[in-house]
Amino acid sequence: MPSPDEGPEQSAITADRRQQLISALRRLPLAYRGVITLALEGFSCAEIADLLGISTNAAAIRLTRAKALLRQQLRHGT
Repeated sequence: MPSPDEGPEQSAITADRRQQLISALRRLPLAYRGVITLALEGFSCAEIADLLGISTNAAAIRLTRAKALLRQQLRHGT
């Protein structure tokens, strides 16, 4: 949600960045999308592991890979 102090130009930039992030998240493989979505919601790796029925180590690895893919997609717009 835009800040009340943001001007129209900044609001447009913020909305565009949000849309880019959502689009990049949707392009992630499902296993990575689930982990990073839960992490963005504030869940810890241990909590994510419990929710998904995987080991904490597997959750941490998926999260690391998801972040790398997301970063790559946002940098290259792919």
